Amino acid sequence: MKFFIPTKELKKKINILSNALSTNCIVPSLENYLVEFMDGKLNIISSDFQTYIKVSIADIVCENITIKKICIPAKILNDLIKSLNDDEVEFNINPENFVLQLKAKSGVYQLICESASDFPILKTEINSSHSSFFFNSKKLKNIFSSLIVTTSNKSELTPSITGVFFETRSNEIKFTTTDGHRVSMFKIKKSENSENSFSIILPKKGVSIISNILSSYDSSVQIETNNFETKMTIEDVEINIKSMREKNFPDCSSIIPKNSETNKIIIIPKKDFLTSLKRISIFANKSTHYTQMIAENNSLVIKAKDMDFNIEGEEVVTCNYDNKEKITLGFDVISLAELIETIDADEIEINIKDNNSPCLLQAATSSKSEDKIHLALIMQMIG
Repeated sequence: MKFFIPTKELKKKINILSNALSTNCIVPSLENYLVEFMDGKLNIISSDFQTYIKVSIADIVCENITIKKICIPAKILNDLIKSLNDDEVEFNINPENFVLQLKAKSGVYQLICESASDFPILKTEINSSHSSFFFNSKKLKNIFSSLIVTTSNKSELTPSITGVFFETRSNEIKFTTTDGHRVSMFKIKKSENSENSFSIILPKKGVSIISNILSSYDSSVQIETNNFETKMTIEDVEINIKSMREKNFPDCSSIIPKNSETNKIIIIPKKDFLTSLKRISIFANKSTHYTQMIAENNSLVIKAKDMDFNIEGEEVVTCNYDNKEKITLGFDVISLAELIETIDADEIEINIKDNNSPCLLQAATSSKSEDKIHLALIMQMIG
């Protein structure tokens, strides 16, 4: 079997596929790319068993098709293709001994391939009857990047919080993550109501992979899902993610305060707030990162000290806070700054119940989107 692929296009496809390559393979065949020629298209597939990525290259002329599927060593192919500057690469596969010969202007290279029979087959259960909707790739990438920040890396007591909780109702799609100290929740209005409702927990790694891939696109993403897996299609790329085995995600909605419960509101420019937090973090205790904030008379005092090194810092940021009651807050300044970074707004609204309760952060009214709501919650610390 012989075919030609433009090097520039192959480099782009390999950059996408390498996101799902296994580093610690239980199944040795997952160290390979599965290459298949079907209906005039060349499909290349990579997988880590939880995430499957398939890229398609159309209008490939293939000669002497004697085998339709074969596994090619991924790492060697990656390293070679990334180093080539040729216009195209010729693939020539001997069906008898599975030897792949690659020809380019730079030289001739030879790899030993494997049979495709050991590569795990994706048994998808998604069909036209399941939920399906569309997102802009840039918007979805921003949502996923924000969610990853508040996804726990490890939790033996509640393993489900190492994933992204994805649920849909008749008129709304909701994504939620928590690391036990912070919550991030996106609510997106559906363009059309549907009767299908479901919930699924997507693994953090899979969501990170999608976020990385979406960085290269500015087009529509189709999402199809059921209670077991999610499939995302963007142009000539398909990504299938299996759901996590854990089913019980914490009810984060119950801890997000209602508007009637937060009678103190601070509105502050995001850029000014972040800049001050990052400077003050230099003086916070290196273990706790504790930072105190005092809101009074349209000013927010931000201060921190590290008794171990006898250093301290204090700044005052102008804000909108005209409540007569002075309020003192305490946070892990690193966690707070990370959370604020995820809010897509020029001004941040901090909703406060009292000195000890969690604080709700969101875009100020002037920056809010009509079709998307992002709620971010952070627990207070006792200094």
